Amino acid sequence: DNSFQKFLKTSVLSSYSAQAMDGKGEYIIRKLYSAFSNNPSQLPDTAIASFCEHIDISFQRAIFNDYVEDNKAILHRCIIDYIGGMTDRFAYDEYDRLYGTKF
Repeated sequence: DNSFQKFLKTSVLSSYSAQAMDGKGEYIIRKLYSAFSNNPSQLPDTAIASFCEHIDISFQRAIFNDYVEDNKAILHRCIIDYIGGMTDRFAYDEYDRLYGTKF
């Protein structure tokens, strides 16, 4: 029904609280991406293992950074995949773990 869709758009999706949550979510995603891109060692073992698998080396956290510079595109894809698989709650917790600020 068109009137229901109009109601959703005007009363819910465009509301101040929905827009504020969207803004906060986008901010957290950008900060997580920045943190992991600037310091890939902060990634969990699962994301590092995915990176290693993509470049066909065995998983070893100790040598991971030796391969990052020559495989930036793969690293960024693994970061995006890791963040994309997060729930909202997990993203907030991960943000807090990295930046020490509660949202």
